[in-house]
Amino acid sequence: MKKFFIGITIFAVLFAVGFSLSRKETSRTAVWKQSYLALGTVVQIQVRHGERGIAEAAMAKAIAEIRRVEALFTACDPKSPIGTINSSAATSFSVSPEVYGLMRQCDAFWRSTSGAFDAGLGAVSEVWGFRRGQPAVPPAEKLREALKKSGWRHVRLEEGNRLRRTAPVQFDLGAMVPGYAVDRALAVLKREGMAEALVDGGGEIGSTGGEWIIGIQHPRTKGEMVRRLKLRGLAVATSGDYEQYFEKDGRRYHHILDPRTGFPATGCQSVTVLAADDAAADALSTGFFVLGPEETMRFVREMPGVHAMVVDAAGRIHASEGFAAFVVE
Repeated sequence: MKKFFIGITIFAVLFAVGFSLSRKETSRTAVWKQSYLALGTVVQIQVRHGERGIAEAAMAKAIAEIRRVEALFTACDPKSPIGTINSSAATSFSVSPEVYGLMRQCDAFWRSTSGAFDAGLGAVSEVWGFRRGQPAVPPAEKLREALKKSGWRHVRLEEGNRLRRTAPVQFDLGAMVPGYAVDRALAVLKREGMAEALVDGGGEIGSTGGEWIIGIQHPRTKGEMVRRLKLRGLAVATSGDYEQYFEKDGRRYHHILDPRTGFPATGCQSVTVLAADDAAADALSTGFFVLGPEETMRFVREMPGVHAMVVDAAGRIHASEGFAAFVVE
């Protein structure tokens, strides 16, 4: 998905965000569904419960939690914790335990992907114009300057929920916050007694209980699924070059940037990751997109409980060992 913080036109078409959803219903309990606007996209929540009123009240609390997370981590609002850091010239900051916790996860995934996942590329994204919804190839000098002050390598996490940066890094957590928001929404639904639920944050999907069937959007054929997957309490996220992009001189430029070059990553059309939680699936789908198919398969082998499918630049499919167990024929 990766539409968080981006000022875009929202289309309420489920395939446009990468997934279709379905649930096997029985005569005993209905599936209740609600759609909301949040995270810069259409968020869908589904729960399986016998009482409509209880289900709808639980879903209302879940979307409220998603919007709380969105407000907390948005880089667009200068009054938010992340916006405050981005607009400050200071080098050291005291943050809330929740913000610090997510930063720790960003640090962990930066390390586990050898820097391919990088939440410190806000300045680079800014010169590309994706954050403003007006993308264009930036002048080479502007891109070089943005790269100099970008990158998680300039970030230090210290005791006492403190964050230090050795360069004026601009944080952009859009490759992880949607997944984290989905996880938080699922936690609310569980607390409210929803034993079977699914939350789709515009392509970042978390589930609990039962068997949910989702479809992975084909990266080049709108409305077509490249695979259908069954989930049992797992989370899934897809990153693709078809979500936010523009074309110039016959070349496709998209929003998933390679931290090493500042240019859109090449080698993949889409990457889908299955993991225990959606924050992890979200971050890894971005990092793996940057790494490319061969490196992704190597990294996944060292990550128990993580499965990945890559559609490479030529449209070929690469899947990690065990991924096939989730495919619905």
